[in-house]
Formats: sequence, C-alpha cells, structure tokens
Amino acid sequence: MPVPATFEAMRQSLQAESGISRYIVYNENTQSLTREEFMARNKPPIPCGVCDSAFVDWYERVGHRRDKHGIFEDPNALPNC
Repeated sequence: MPVPATFEAMRQSLQAESGISRYIVYNENTQSLTREEFMARNKPPIPCGVCDSAFVDWYERVGHRRDKHGIFEDPNALPNC
C-alpha cells in the first residue's frame, strides 16, 4: 500500500527536526481500541506475568517487572491490537 503524500511530508518534517520517523495511518475499516480494552488492562488484580505477584496499579507492575525481572517496557504501551 503506498504511503499518502501528506504522511510522507510529515515523516520528513519530523525526521529533520527530531529523528522520529513513525506515523500512524488510520483505517476506518479496522476495529478501533475501545475504552473497555484499556479499562480491562488496568483492572486489579494485575498479574506480573513472570511470577505470582499481582498489583492494583499498572505502574506498580511495570516497576516490579523492571526492578525484579529486568524487563524494561513502556508504561503507556498500547495493548496488542
């Protein structure tokens, strides 16, 4: 699929200013992320996923995984779509 000219111009502008070269193409035919999906991710108990620990806060989980398991991840990452 070709990249729309407006996105290419934006990519070049961002790349020149900051080295960022990502862009998002929104397709109305795909199912978008719903608020419920985000809420489900943050509903306690939130499991560590590596050990048996569970948390009431998503950021606690991220900190635990970083400190105890050496897993560095974006605390605001989007769920897999």
